[in-house]
Amino acid sequence: MSPYGWYQLGRVQFNRGKPDKAQAIIDHIAKFERKVALQLARETGLRPPPVL
Repeated sequence: MSPYGWYQLGRVQFNRGKPDKAQAIIDHIAKFERKVALQLARETGLRPPPVL
């Protein structure tokens, strides 16, 4: 799945009231597209992904 598909999935999980699942998606996206993960974290107010 493209990082934008993961991004949308993270937004849906956050909007459904499941921030823990959205955080897991942010951490997953960061493994291959850090900029998208940072954007999702910024927009949801969740923790940014760790620096690898």
